[in-house]
Amino acid sequence: MAEESDSLESVKTLLTNNWTAGNTDGVTPTIVVMFEAPKRIDLAGNRDHIGIYLSGHSTVPNALGGKSERAVHRVSIDIRTVYRTASVSTRTHLRKLYNEVRRIVGTNLNDPDANFNEIMPLSYVDFSDRSKGFGRYVYDVQLKIMNLAR
Repeated sequence: MAEESDSLESVKTLLTNNWTAGNTDGVTPTIVVMFEAPKRIDLAGNRDHIGIYLSGHSTVPNALGGKSERAVHRVSIDIRTVYRTASVSTRTHLRKLYNEVRRIVGTNLNDPDANFNEIMPLSYVDFSDRSKGFGRYVYDVQLKIMNLAR
């Protein structure tokens, strides 16, 4: 059975290796794997943060009585920022971070070097608090792993 940590590390590696800082105002966020949904994150050191955590998974046999199964892991990519300059708002910068994550996922739907067969974007939710200048999107993706030995 595929370990959840393998899926989380795969997404972290995918984002880390393909991030283009030029698309996000020259900033590369801190990318970390978390094993539960975060309650509070200190953004004092780096004002951009991406947390990756598992929000659901399932396994299904490939055939009745078979020796292999396929796994589907739902991974949440939690994008947070408090970035603000005279010319760039928090909201604008958050959209750039989100678009960079979407670009990376979209160009690596079927990555032969990854630990998964397919990564599919699902949805995103905006949890921003504009009154505090805090931007946050949670972007969900689904990783499919087709042939796992039991």
